[in-house]
Amino acid sequence: RSLFEHVLARVRPESDLFIFSNVAMDTLDYTSGKINRGSKAMLLGLGDAIRELPREFRGELTRDVKRAEVFCGGCLVVEGLPFAEDPQQAERLARQDVFAEWPLVVLHDDADVARTAADFLWATWTRFEPASDIYAADTTVRRHHLAYRAPIVIDARMKPSYPAELIVRPDIAELVDRRWREYFPGGEDWNERAGKKRTRLQPAVVGQ
Repeated sequence: RSLFEHVLARVRPESDLFIFSNVAMDTLDYTSGKINRGSKAMLLGLGDAIRELPREFRGELTRDVKRAEVFCGGCLVVEGLPFAEDPQQAERLARQDVFAEWPLVVLHDDADVARTAADFLWATWTRFEPASDIYAADTTVRRHHLAYRAPIVIDARMKPSYPAELIVRPDIAELVDRRWREYFPGGEDWNERAGKKRTRLQPAVVGQ
């Protein structure tokens, strides 16, 4: 989280956010809807801090937003409607004044992902394709560069084309937790590192 805060305190979205569209690389096979076709994004945070990051959300949410949780300074996780019900919700959120002070807002199906870094990173970076799922309050063209105005909103909700989540059976999770040291005598305890027991796994590889 400290690294993320370092970047968010310094990023200038108008010059420091780059989205590379229509490239052969893709975040994961399924995020763009086509195999080995999609986009990449790069966010820079260089030099001295240019803003004091907000660490508490006090605004009034619209009816289509269930709740908001702070992941770290400058990053707000918002729980919205299912993508199938409202595909344009992230685009609208980017234009709402209530989020104007937040450099980054991430729209999720469940705001609980903000509670641990492991859940946030996994559930965010496996569920969006930059060219399709990143929005800004405003976008202009400067010297052939797309300049974005904060907040930047990432739509990390599950999309209809994504494979379903793999839910770990409680008895299997309990067995692995109990025998972890037996399986990996010199290994690190994952539950201690993550701070909680993981019960949801997103598949990293999808059958072709």
